[in-house]
Amino acid sequence: MEHQRVEKPLSFGEILDVTFRIIKDNFSRLFLLLFIFSGPLELLQSVGQSLAGTPFLRAPRSGQGMASFLESLQQTGTTGGMFDVIYSILWAFIVAPITYASLIIATDQIRKKEPLNISSILKRAFSRCWALLGGCIVYGLIMFALILGFGGLFAGFGSHLVVIILLSICAFCICLFLLTRWSFFFAAIVFEKVSPGLRKSWSLTRGNVWRLVGLYIVLMILVAILSAVIQLAVHFFLGNSVLASVLFSLVTLIISMVSYIAYAVIYFDLRVRNEAMDLQGMIETYSKTTKSGSSIELVETKPES
Repeated sequence: MEHQRVEKPLSFGEILDVTFRIIKDNFSRLFLLLFIFSGPLELLQSVGQSLAGTPFLRAPRSGQGMASFLESLQQTGTTGGMFDVIYSILWAFIVAPITYASLIIATDQIRKKEPLNISSILKRAFSRCWALLGGCIVYGLIMFALILGFGGLFAGFGSHLVVIILLSICAFCICLFLLTRWSFFFAAIVFEKVSPGLRKSWSLTRGNVWRLVGLYIVLMILVAILSAVIQLAVHFFLGNSVLASVLFSLVTLIISMVSYIAYAVIYFDLRVRNEAMDLQGMIETYSKTTKSGSSIELVETKPES
């Protein structure tokens, strides 16, 4: 099995290449990590849909094409209310953080050319559970505060359309900048043992914000296109049925793996870049403090035989 190791700064294309190679070479174990937690949760959702009266194999469609597809999505959102609430709570507060952490820990083991040990990965992920939950809550509150703050600002300008448009563009760029700078809090909590990890993320992303935005946009477009195509295909053959929901959920897990692994690869790439910048800064600082004509000699000592 070929392992990928992030030892030097990666280009835009290399990050995507490493991501897909990691998934291809370790697909079964990575999918198992996803399915361990997401599988039971999808089963719970399927039970809720069945109790709400959704047919298991194939649901009749009231229309054709996109109109029928959108109508089915709306109907799905109104069925099995209690199970939907339970599903959302479990996903947001337990399954998503642990699954996300498990995949980036697995990526770290692959990076170090270590065999993937499922039990040790889960143990490490659970050891950071509360810190991850706290970090996610803090990040979510910051996002909510930014949206609420700018929304209140726009309300003060009334019907001044041009001003509102300009402010909206500025607000969007500011939010994008700040949320990108803080977006690696999750990996920092897992690997750096810090919480909520915002300061570490801010340090890691310096000088790379718009490059990261470009990567995020490409990944979002890729995942969105794949998800939309598969959901349309599943809906066409199976309608709004329980089986269609299960199949789409399984495929969505596989697609989401791309964004999870890419996030981990980008994090390790940022660490390489950040450590290189720190080392360069130390060398420059030390060079300025040395006397003229002095030199630095690095000697590698070898043990005597």
